[in-house]
Amino acid sequence: SRLSVQDMDRHQDTLVLALADASTGKATPVLTEGEKTYIDINDALTFINDNKEFIWMSDADGYTHLYRYSINGKMINQITKGNWDVEAVKGINEKTHNIFYISSETSPIDKDLYCINWDGKNKKKLSAMTGTNDATFSSNYNYYISTFTNIDEPGITTLNNAEGKQIRILEDNATLKDTLKKYNLGKKSFFTFTTTQGINLNGWMITPPNSDSAKK
Repeated sequence: SRLSVQDMDRHQDTLVLALADASTGKATPVLTEGEKTYIDINDALTFINDNKEFIWMSDADGYTHLYRYSINGKMINQITKGNWDVEAVKGINEKTHNIFYISSETSPIDKDLYCINWDGKNKKKLSAMTGTNDATFSSNYNYYISTFTNIDEPGITTLNNAEGKQIRILEDNATLKDTLKKYNLGKKSFFTFTTTQGINLNGWMITPPNSDSAKK
């Protein structure tokens, strides 16, 4: 009989999670978050343990991480920690208490699939290849469809079990890769540089075929 509502002010710097009674319309605030600039609607909000708890995504510590709260808004534990961001939650297995998520922990330019218990323990990296990884899980979370791409791979789709082990390749785009070999394309590469303010940034560039690094 309860409805969860996320309410945001017009300045988009304050987000309130409230529980509303469906019969009376009375809403009770559970959690409030604010930012000096702006804040996003929480796409990771998931209720667990027979709606006695919920998973919340927040950048309160400076990076986007997952938190576990009781239904009354009291934080139970911070699930993920570190100088990196959780990009998306791909699924939560209520039986095993495992959360599957995509993060930039390895590198800001890479996206990897991880599994962690919602008590913050037993974290495991499931993706094996360096680049952009994504996953779509089965309803029982025993399997997932993995999609991968990077600057050298146009796309690889595989079937994996929940431990990250590859069961079979569904699509490797071998024909496309063979076709691309016939073309004299420029080379794409990543690099880092420091701005005049001393900030390290990532970049990428495409150099022409047969380019000479000694020439401008």
